[in-house]
Amino acid sequence: MLLYAPDSSGTLNSPIKGKTRLQKEVFLAQKALEDMGIKRKYGFMPYFLGPFSRQLYFDMKWLEKKELVKESTYFMDEKGVYREFRLTDKGTREVECLIRNQEIKKIYDIVSQIKRKYSNMQLRDLVEFTHQEFPGYMHSRR
Repeated sequence: MLLYAPDSSGTLNSPIKGKTRLQKEVFLAQKALEDMGIKRKYGFMPYFLGPFSRQLYFDMKWLEKKELVKESTYFMDEKGVYREFRLTDKGTREVECLIRNQEIKKIYDIVSQIKRKYSNMQLRDLVEFTHQEFPGYMHSRR
């Protein structure tokens, strides 16, 4: 649903660029859902860049195998390698079908608020924000 949700410009199906951004946006969406009394999906652990869930990557690979999500790799001279995650046409149809259910639509609305709020934030600012708001998920380098 996070991949389908509109970004800060209102564009639906806007990809999420980078594994760190994916982790942070999923973490923030899950926290917002937990505040609404909705059970969490992922266990996040402290990590250098803040909250991290290994299971999220396994799920993304599973979704890719099911042809619901496409992960692309890009090489940028000054920034190195980054990943981009986007829904496929099949994935889009699945989400559109899911959110017809009123209970799922409520979840989608919360997830959409998170994506609109944070999708345009610079990554360093998003990481810093999660460090400040959730210091228990910050793991210091040794």
